[in-house]
Amino acid sequence: MIRGESKTALEPLPRLYTIAPASPFLDTLAGAILKGDLPVAGGSPPDKLDLTRWTILLPTRRAARALAEAFLRVSGDTAMLAPRIRPLGDVDEDALVLSPPPEAGSDAELALALPPAIGAIERRLVLTKLILKWS
Repeated sequence: MIRGESKTALEPLPRLYTIAPASPFLDTLAGAILKGDLPVAGGSPPDKLDLTRWTILLPTRRAARALAEAFLRVSGDTAMLAPRIRPLGDVDEDALVLSPPPEAGSDAELALALPPAIGAIERRLVLTKLILKWS
């Protein structure tokens, strides 16, 4: 069961919900979204194209993959366009590859240490040599 809480009867319900600890979290979340209970309890279920407008943030990539699988389980393996499911706290390996090591210094120092970019003609000549050597 998913439940929102309010301090007084006059306040609108916040968009913060809880799932009972005994319930399977991802299956309950996917089921509530597909039934239309989120973002407003008792709402109409989203059609197959509405879900593409949703973005769901989860703590890890593993949780994001598991939620995608939960959507398939809860929907009965029917075809649908899934919402965007993004991890929050996972390390992005691509960013690590592109970032300098800590001993390289600050970004400004690193930028000053880089050689200037080669010109367009020089780049084409180098690429031409590589292609001729390869072929």
